[in-house]
Amino acid sequence: MTPKLYSILASPPVRAVLMCAKVLGVELQLVPVDLLNAENMEDSFLQKNPQHTVPLLEEEDGFCLADSHAIMAYLVSKYGKDDHLYPKDDHRKRAVIDHILHFDSSILFVRGLYISRPLIFHGVQPSKAQLDMLKEAYQILDKILEKSQTQYVAGNNVTIADFSIITSVTTWSVLEPFQEFPNLKKYVERFQKLPCYESNVEGLESYKKIAIDCLRKNLFPPSTSVLPQLPTMPLKLYGAKVSPCVRSVLLTIEALGLKNVDFEAIDLFKGETQTPEFQKINPLGKVPVLLDGDLTVWDSHAINAYLVNQYGTDDSLYPKDPAQRALVDAMNQFDTGILFAAHDDLIKSIVTAPSPQPLNLHLVKTLEDAYDLLEVILEGRSYAAGAQLTIADFSIATTLSSSTSYLKMKVGKHQRVGTWYRKMQALPYWERVNAEGLKKVLEVLETKLVS
Repeated sequence: MTPKLYSILASPPVRAVLMCAKVLGVELQLVPVDLLNAENMEDSFLQKNPQHTVPLLEEEDGFCLADSHAIMAYLVSKYGKDDHLYPKDDHRKRAVIDHILHFDSSILFVRGLYISRPLIFHGVQPSKAQLDMLKEAYQILDKILEKSQTQYVAGNNVTIADFSIITSVTTWSVLEPFQEFPNLKKYVERFQKLPCYESNVEGLESYKKIAIDCLRKNLFPPSTSVLPQLPTMPLKLYGAKVSPCVRSVLLTIEALGLKNVDFEAIDLFKGETQTPEFQKINPLGKVPVLLDGDLTVWDSHAINAYLVNQYGTDDSLYPKDPAQRALVDAMNQFDTGILFAAHDDLIKSIVTAPSPQPLNLHLVKTLEDAYDLLEVILEGRSYAAGAQLTIADFSIATTLSSSTSYLKMKVGKHQRVGTWYRKMQALPYWERVNAEGLKKVLEVLETKLVS
């Protein structure tokens, strides 16, 4: 039986696999997946690929494999007449190929993806900083080719690394040209003359039609694409409002004015984060988790930064200025490693106790010390990281909203913290985001805490 490839031609990784299959002479049965209508999020697809990404290879016996790089390596191993595309015994050559594949997945492809996805799904125009990062990836690749002095990215013959690189470069060139880099330009021109390049052409043209219209109009054209319907794909947030981390993300969403967000409630007290289904989404078994197209992000601080970087109309909540951003990062780390850590230890000691208990005095001291540190930090600052509201305020304030439910700040000792916290409570969306979760926190404490 012909292997199935679940795909959309506009995707560079899909075209990389098609190119590999063409060189190997392997016939694949293409199964279209409309990402823009969220077909990759349907249960039937998620059972095959919990990562909800394309391409996805499925063999006759039900064996499924995701990720284009892994699929190409598999196809060579199973169907290749020889191993020149991915040598099994030449360990150095194989290591160079692996290096280039990882360069593609972690730098080149992902930098273009972080521009392309919000552009197409949400109409968000790329920033200069994003385009500069993509150009930097081209520059790195140009230097790699200059240093190697080889015809192709991993030597003087084509390998699976070339299929990934050529599809990424030619696709992202729609967003940012690469022609100023001479070694990269020559490489692309050389590869385009190969017969296998034909497998890149149709899908590349499909992507161009989509992206160029989005760049020009800041919206998705209804009829110019090979894809018939392209509604905005909603973000999906898995969370429990009892969690301050989840509420910090909800505050960021409110501050950015993001409307198209689906909230999937997770019951922590029923252990829903520990189910196999949830841990396929987040192996850490924690909330929040954000899904944006084929991207999965966990940790509230990382999610908040991503949301501002991708969808913010400006950078005020997470400044691009290195010094200002460093202060925000430092306060996010204060929340993670000191304030939230102290709260988390104490609340867990309350919730997991077999019977109602008084507060653990040792853990109380650790949390009070965190309050004291915050009081010192806020000297001369209007907000956690300086003069303006940032995502660090959302994280610290939601942690504090939970911790003060059982351990109040001391009047006269934490005046600066109290003044800042009242400003946070005055935000127009504060009550809407926090009321439900804080009510649940109080309900739990009533049954688990002895005063």
